[in-house]
Amino acid sequence: MHVEYTLPVREAPKDEHEGEVTRIVDEIQSDFTDEWTGNCVYRLECFSPANVGQIEEPHDGRKIRVAEALTNSRLIYIGCSQWLENRLWKHVRGKSYGAKFTQQYRPTHLTEIRCYESIEEARDQEAKVGEEYQNLDDTYVYYRHNRHERFHWD
Repeated sequence: MHVEYTLPVREAPKDEHEGEVTRIVDEIQSDFTDEWTGNCVYRLECFSPANVGQIEEPHDGRKIRVAEALTNSRLIYIGCSQWLENRLWKHVRGKSYGAKFTQQYRPTHLTEIRCYESIEEARDQEAKVGEEYQNLDDTYVYYRHNRHERFHWD
C-alpha cells in the first residue's frame, strides 16, 4: 500500500516523535483493517546530502555508503519489522537507535507499507521489494540484499 507520511524531524523533543509516530501507525492500521498483521516491509525516503558535511555521524563514527549518497539525488531505505511503531521511532531518533543507514541519512517520509502473514515472510520479501526500486534513475536503495556489500569504484 502506497502511503505518504512526513516523519518528525530529529531535533523535535522525544515525546513529539513518539506521539507523531504513534498517530501515523494508528492511521495505517485503520487503513489496513483486517489485513494488518504487524509483520511488514516498509519504504522510507531519506535525506540526500549535497556534501559530506551534511551526513550525520553514526553512533560508531564510521560512515557508510557515502559515495552512493553523494552521487544520487534520492535515497531509499527498505526495512521490515513486527513492531512498526517502535522501529519507525528508532529510525526517526537516529543516534544509537535504528539502522546505521538511517542514523546518517535521516528518514523524511514513510511511503510504502506491505503486510505479510509472518515476520519470516516479511524478511523474505524485503529484498524483493528493494529490488523493485533498484533501477530508478539517480536513486540508491538500501535493503537487506546490499547491506553488507562493499562499494567498488571499478
